[in-house]
Amino acid sequence: MRRTQPVMLRTRAAMNQPSQQSTPEGNNAAAGPAENARLATPLFVGIQLLIVAGVLGLGYYLFAESKAPLEMAPLLDEPVIVPPLYDRFRIVSDEQLVEALTKLQPRLGDHPAVSSVDHALRFWGIEATFADEKAWSGEKMRTFLVDNRVFQDREEPVPLLLEATEDDGVRYRTLQGPDSSSHVDHTLACLAEVGTPLGFLLNTDRGPMPLRAVLEQSMRDFSLNQVEYEWSAMALALYANAPGHWTTSEGQQMDFNLIARRTMRQRLPQGVCQGNHRLHTLVMLLRIDDDKRILSTVTRNEIIQYLSEVTRELVRKQHPTGYWGQNWPSAKDGAGEPADAGEDSLDRQSWRLLVTGHVLEWWALAPEEVLPPPNVIVNAGQWTYHAIIGLTEEELMEHYGPLSHAGRALALWRKKWPHEVPLVTTPAGDSKPDATPANSGQ
Repeated sequence: MRRTQPVMLRTRAAMNQPSQQSTPEGNNAAAGPAENARLATPLFVGIQLLIVAGVLGLGYYLFAESKAPLEMAPLLDEPVIVPPLYDRFRIVSDEQLVEALTKLQPRLGDHPAVSSVDHALRFWGIEATFADEKAWSGEKMRTFLVDNRVFQDREEPVPLLLEATEDDGVRYRTLQGPDSSSHVDHTLACLAEVGTPLGFLLNTDRGPMPLRAVLEQSMRDFSLNQVEYEWSAMALALYANAPGHWTTSEGQQMDFNLIARRTMRQRLPQGVCQGNHRLHTLVMLLRIDDDKRILSTVTRNEIIQYLSEVTRELVRKQHPTGYWGQNWPSAKDGAGEPADAGEDSLDRQSWRLLVTGHVLEWWALAPEEVLPPPNVIVNAGQWTYHAIIGLTEEELMEHYGPLSHAGRALALWRKKWPHEVPLVTTPAGDSKPDATPANSGQ
């Protein structure tokens, strides 16, 4: 901001010196020093009043601008749903898919962490219902995430939804323990991915407020330098009605081309979940762009080239059994993970499931031109299925977040949403499952 130049005042001695300039009326010496001083005082006061008025006017203008409507094309009330593209039975057979998803039913308990619930919601969707009484339905999961009253029975009740009263917006508590979201705007993005409209009402401590208030607050808060911006960008893209831009509360002008380039600038595996959230968001931007043209042609081509390069690197680093592990970009070719990744343990297996599940998930939604050879995906899918089947119930719940990506990926590769897979139940004392559909939300 330009600094205002200070007002230069003449000294009293200088004012008493005769003027060396003539006026249009001729010599004005007859006015005298006293008369000149009397005339100058109102002029000085007037100038000062004009300066004060200007400063106040600028302040009001900047305040009004901060409260002005966001500069973006109109938002859709209903978010775009990005469907799966491929049905490849070699990656996971019908029987294997039923077995894996039956094992991954969301038995979340009485007081689950928010991260378990929002991961489970985007995994199963609103439509999911289960014959297993311990498994949460999709509607129950969404209610948990949109109603502060759910959290009042905790030992230390805290609101999940926090009001930003200066903007009449709402934020989700983030990275503040189990009663908060595990990623910036992850809960918002999960609600968007399962089709929640912007008019859907949330129960906050101030009363009902629409989901739109959360989205618009995210737009105000958005920064390319925030801890993570992948889920924020994806949520905004799902509700965007057309290519457009908006201005944040910091005065930054944003659009999806800028966000995509910022996303591609980071080196792998930088970013949450070994950078896979960034890759998933780039794929979602491509798919949304198919219909809404939110990207320029140049940016779209850059994303396809970038994802193709990442795929080639994944092909080189994949372990022969099919997985990728923690810090996989630093691994030797064919190793899956660096040699110093540690002893083979549940933690190490959890990292493998996390990375491999994420990779399979964004590949399942990606356009054909960025995919690897079929055998790479088949090996990854079969490794993922066998790894899931080998986990105990306690291990499943401990690592449900990463596993939700793996389970969702397997369903997407069969061109199904998880809630469309007819699960089966196993009666007590019977080693064989019966034919009763456990998931009737089809």
